[in-house]
Amino acid sequence: MKRIGSILLAGFFFLLAPGQLRAQADDPSEIFLKAYMTSQQGEKLEHDNQFKAALAKYRSAGSLIEELHTKHSDWQPAIVEYRGRKISESILRVQDKAATQNDLAAASTPLPETTPALRENAGPAQPSTEIVAPRPSAASAQAPSDVAIKDATKKLHDKIDQLEAELQKSRSERDTAEKEKQSLDGRRLKDTSSKLGKAQGELDKSRGSEREVRDQLAQAQESLKKLQSSGGNTTKEQQALRAEVAYLRDTLTRGGKGKSPDQCKDGGGEQANRWCHTRT
Repeated sequence: MKRIGSILLAGFFFLLAPGQLRAQADDPSEIFLKAYMTSQQGEKLEHDNQFKAALAKYRSAGSLIEELHTKHSDWQPAIVEYRGRKISESILRVQDKAATQNDLAAASTPLPETTPALRENAGPAQPSTEIVAPRPSAASAQAPSDVAIKDATKKLHDKIDQLEAELQKSRSERDTAEKEKQSLDGRRLKDTSSKLGKAQGELDKSRGSEREVRDQLAQAQESLKKLQSSGGNTTKEQQALRAEVAYLRDTLTRGGKGKSPDQCKDGGGEQANRWCHTRT
């Protein structure tokens, strides 16, 4: 019975394991962690001067970062972009180191020795002196390689520093441009708000003047009706009130501009003339 339970439990875990592996494979954090660890392995191999193996590790890490870009573009884009840039720089650096190492190895490989064939019917062998070129030792072959690698590494670091300085300069210029744009927009908004406020004030003033003229017109019309209904000798006063009513109506029609002095008639009496004079 225990054996059957063990078999069933093992089968359950066997069925569950592929699902967990697929979940881990689709987890962006797992992919990023794997890419980071692979990159660290490549860095260690690079320090050990195993450039081919280091290049393979860096390329594997780069493919994982590319997978993150493709399948999980919304997962920590800034971190993924930074790690991908570092891996790309490492690939370029190790490629140059590997090429330099291969060139130095090819240059230090000795040519195969050839033994001259014995001539037939040759006379007795004559003593000869053989000049043997000294072979470079391992230390002397290794020294140029280290120097070349250090020189190439220094050049790469200088190039990276130059690119970072240019990037910082571009960011600074972009920030300055944004600040200038915000300042210009602020000044334009302030000028526009000032003009709108002034226009609103003039509009309110014009409306107040219009209400005042309408009130005066209503009072003048009311006074004229009272004079007409009284029936007394009020001809001059009626003419003055008619002139006032005509002026106020003309003012409303023309948007606040009354008659000019030459448009006032002398037939309205002293009060009417005084009204025209003061209004115009």
